[in-house]
Amino acid sequence: MGKPGDLPNHSSCSKFASELSTSFMSAVARMNESWDAIGMTEKEKLRSIKRVVKETMATLETNTMAEEDRKTGLVAGIKKLEEDKRTLLVSLQESDPTPPSSTSQSSLTSTHLQLKRDLDSLHFLKSTRLQDLSPLIKVYDELGGKIAHKRASNIGVEGEEVEVNLKIIPENYISRAGTSALKELISKREDELRELEDKEEMLKMENDKLLDDLGIGAGDLEITPPNVSALNDALKEIRKSRIAKLRTLGEKIGKLWNEMGVEGEVRREFQGKVKETGIREESQEVGEMELQRLRVMKASKQSGEITTIRSEITRHWEYCGYTEEQRKKFTHFYKDAKEDENIREIHQAYLEKVRRREQLEGRIS
Repeated sequence: MGKPGDLPNHSSCSKFASELSTSFMSAVARMNESWDAIGMTEKEKLRSIKRVVKETMATLETNTMAEEDRKTGLVAGIKKLEEDKRTLLVSLQESDPTPPSSTSQSSLTSTHLQLKRDLDSLHFLKSTRLQDLSPLIKVYDELGGKIAHKRASNIGVEGEEVEVNLKIIPENYISRAGTSALKELISKREDELRELEDKEEMLKMENDKLLDDLGIGAGDLEITPPNVSALNDALKEIRKSRIAKLRTLGEKIGKLWNEMGVEGEVRREFQGKVKETGIREESQEVGEMELQRLRVMKASKQSGEITTIRSEITRHWEYCGYTEEQRKKFTHFYKDAKEDENIREIHQAYLEKVRRREQLEGRIS
């Protein structure tokens, strides 16, 4: 006979049946002696034997069904344990420590117990690896939070719609390869964070220089930018605007310098002042003052010229018979010479016009 709980094989079943038959016959012989002593008839003896046999068969049938149920339960349990074991082995990427026995004599009970022991070992290994992963996952999440903060609050990186602080599913990284992969992800996040921090530092340095060049403080801006990148954009826009204004001023001043014959020494002195103040507001103020000075100088110089030109225009009007209404159409004739720096050119062009008309009328007459 096997161990308790083991299922008997064919040889042991035959031996058990033979022993059972011998034991039953011995029991009947002993009962027959007792029945003779009390005077039971053969018919009564046969009836008693049938009853005993019937009860014994019923007991055997019940025990057999129970044994079949136990066997079915063990087979189902083994199947479930094997499935769980395979799942754990795959997730852990481990080889089977105790592969199924190839012998047909293995008992279901011992197989079931061995599978439970294997599962306990694998669950312990999984628990240990999850504990080892915990600090790595914490670092990963913290880095994600810092990166998201840098993107949203400090740098303002464009095109970053994906949330970087995605939670790691620990079970996906419990294998040795998974742990290595998680460490690589952490390394990439560390590199990304360093890159963002370096960019932020560079932007801050550039902003400090722009603020200094522009001669303003961050608090002097009409609208406070939400991050260093936006501040950088705002300062560059201010610089661009100032450069454009200074360039326009310079062109106007240069033109008047040439017209008025301003000497090189005066020009160099002005350019030295502008060079000192750069693109600050002081440069624009200095430029506007110089432009105004030149305009006054030009207006003063051309005042006499305008008077002479107007006299000649009047003479041509009279010669050509211009009416008062026709004369008033040339509105610049009645303006102050200081109101428009181009008034001399306008008068000169008009004078040429009336001269041509006078010449035309002279030829016609």
